[in-house]
Amino acid sequence: MSTEIRMEQAGALPPPQARPIPDRLRGLRRCVNLAWISVSLAGGLLWGQYLMRVLHPYAWAFVVTAIVAILSTLGVLLLGSWRVLAGPRRGAAVGLLIAGMMPAASVAGLIVAGAQQYRRGHIAPTVPFVLFAIAGSSLGEIEAANRYPSRMESPHLVMFYDDWVRDPRAELAEMERHVANLERMTRRPLRAKIHWVRGPLLGQHHLAIGGLALGSDATPVAAVDRHELAHAVIYQAMPPGLSPAMLLSEGWAEAQSRDAAALAERAIGMRELIRNLATQSEAQVKEILAGWQDAEGFGQLAGRARVVGPRSMSFLRELTSPFWFHRDRTINYAIGGAFADHVVRTYGADRFVALYLASRPGGFEGACQDVLRQPLDKVESDFWHDLERQTMRGLRPAR
Repeated sequence: MSTEIRMEQAGALPPPQARPIPDRLRGLRRCVNLAWISVSLAGGLLWGQYLMRVLHPYAWAFVVTAIVAILSTLGVLLLGSWRVLAGPRRGAAVGLLIAGMMPAASVAGLIVAGAQQYRRGHIAPTVPFVLFAIAGSSLGEIEAANRYPSRMESPHLVMFYDDWVRDPRAELAEMERHVANLERMTRRPLRAKIHWVRGPLLGQHHLAIGGLALGSDATPVAAVDRHELAHAVIYQAMPPGLSPAMLLSEGWAEAQSRDAAALAERAIGMRELIRNLATQSEAQVKEILAGWQDAEGFGQLAGRARVVGPRSMSFLRELTSPFWFHRDRTINYAIGGAFADHVVRTYGADRFVALYLASRPGGFEGACQDVLRQPLDKVESDFWHDLERQTMRGLRPAR
């Protein structure tokens, strides 16, 4: 009996093992993880470069991470949709699909918000605007190297240009002198060469960001080239997170691209326009401004002048108020250009740069007191008297 039992046990087969169930969501999970990682790396790269004031972004590093993010998001969309339709585990697939699309949705929201802020001319360092601007700068650096076949360097500039530039050597030398003079005036040496592009990038004209300046597509060089290069020079002196008043930012660039008499005449003309608008009713002002560029801004200043009195309103105080501080519009150019020129001539370019770097929303009046050693009302009074003297000299007949 025992022999039969032993033989029976020896011939017994092992119990069948269950087959492992394949993980049909593995590829989807990998795409979700890759989407989150690549989007985080791309965003972190852009924000880190902003905080470190990198003048020429690591463009290809951003492009590679952005491509990985796009491909992994497409993988999430395709694999997730298939698993939701075909199963199994449709509930888990829906959850992974939602999780994997969240990075793309966040990026899309930031791009839309940053683009809208840019179109409104509201140049404030919000997260959407900063990411939008640094991403654009990164792509612009790549496009400049590929779109413009010729380049020429000087001690402060790298000029990207096309065959239509008549005399590239002479034009580069002229702007090299301009930038070198600004460097001497501000007493702040450049940290890196400015990439001066003779034409548009990414469909944009006439702007400066970081170490990139988009000049004119005219030859010889125009006032806008001096304007944008002046932006690029002073940008290199800015600490992380600073976004100065547009009155000073655009004023500085205008002051370095136009003569003092023209700046004074333009500013006084703008002042008188606002004063005249303030004498009209609100309905009349709306009718007059219909179709004007920045009708909202003109209307706001006219309304303020109507309240406080056309000849009592402080333009410097208004143009550094929350409504105007980051507003990149005509009035800040017109009055800011003359004001920057006045400060540079009266106090020196180094004091202007100090005021530029000290100005914060709600703190311009204190910055004037600290840097210029004058109360704001005295600074403004001297400013307008200086402009009036200049324009009166221009009207005086020659002897």
